[in-house]
Amino acid sequence: MINELLQCSLFQGLTAVQVSEMLKNKPYHTQDYSRGETIAFEGDPCTVIGVVVSGKVFVTQMLVTGSTVVIDTLCPGNTFGEVIIFSRQRFYPATIVAAETAKIIFFSQENILKLFNSSDPFLKNFVSLLSNKILMLNKKVKTLSQHSVRQKVIFYLLDTRTQQKHNRLHFHESRQEMADLLGIPRPSLSRELCKLRDEGLIRLARDGIELMDLPALEAYLN
Repeated sequence: MINELLQCSLFQGLTAVQVSEMLKNKPYHTQDYSRGETIAFEGDPCTVIGVVVSGKVFVTQMLVTGSTVVIDTLCPGNTFGEVIIFSRQRFYPATIVAAETAKIIFFSQENILKLFNSSDPFLKNFVSLLSNKILMLNKKVKTLSQHSVRQKVIFYLLDTRTQQKHNRLHFHESRQEMADLLGIPRPSLSRELCKLRDEGLIRLARDGIELMDLPALEAYLN
């Protein structure tokens, strides 16, 4: 289990020996989930921080129309609950579901505080994680605030380029998951990507999307 935790940003920069020593007398528990199984419902009390060890997890929310959208996708090394567990309102704002067979490690608030006291790097990693979550949330708000489908798609592509530092983009999300993140129907996303391809602005590949004309893409957001 130590090797899996080393993939998590909370334990970045720490060795297996250091993590093993940190976890002595600080109990944690693991749980396996089947595809489609709910890990936490929206409104449930949040008393733990979860670390995805294997598999993939969806963070979902139900719209007023009754449909459910995926607002985030968590892969091995990603965490959930860290923003909520120390807040005044410790309730999940969304439902967390296993997108496929998944294993989660859970840490209680009490043991997270003990880890803060036992390791300065862990504390710094936690603060960094919170800061990055705030930045990501800000980016999502900006994405959703774009007026047209084209602007939403282009903003998402350019933002991904900024993160990956390359014009050839690779995505963990499926087209449906990407559409859910952008708040648009999947057919609308597919149509827009095809239009951008036909206009020579992007190139669609099986393993991702390549940005072919950055100035033209950026012009749509100005």
